[in-house]
Amino acid sequence: MSRDKKKKSSLISHGIAAQNRKARFDYKVMEEIEAGLQLIGPEVKSWRSGRAALAFMAAGGHGCISVTANIAPRACAEMHRAWREGRLADAMAIQERLTPVHDAMFCETSPGPVKYAASLLGRSTEFCRLPMAPVADSTKLRVREAMVGAGLLN
Repeated sequence: MSRDKKKKSSLISHGIAAQNRKARFDYKVMEEIEAGLQLIGPEVKSWRSGRAALAFMAAGGHGCISVTANIAPRACAEMHRAWREGRLADAMAIQERLTPVHDAMFCETSPGPVKYAASLLGRSTEFCRLPMAPVADSTKLRVREAMVGAGLLN
C-alpha cells in the first residue's frame, strides 16, 4: 500500500473522512437547508442541526441536540454511531429516511409538531401552553405521514 493510501486509511480509521490539503471540489447546491455552525474555542457548535447533522459532524462537530431525537432516539443514535464508525453509507441512509421527519418538526413553530409526534407515540400529549397554539390539521397530517414513512408509526 502506498504512503498516501496508508495515511488516508489512518485518517478514516480515526473518524476523519477528509483532509483539507490543496483540494479542489466542484460544489453543486442540491437543496437549501437552514442550519448554522459556530466556532467556540476549539469546538464547533451547531444551532438548528436537524437535516444538517452529518454536515455538522463533517465540519468537526460531535453529536447534536436534535428535536427529532425526541421521537426517533434509536435512529438518531444509530446515525451518529454509523458516522463515528466510518459507515458513511449507513449514516446517509438513516439521514435520508429521517429528512421528512426533520422537515415536519419545523413546519410550524416548535414545540408544536414534536409534541404532536410524541403524542402519536404515546409519550406525551399534544397540548401546548399559551402562547403556543395547537398545530394545524395539515401539520398533523404531515407529521404522521413523515413518521410512517420513516418507520416510526404503522
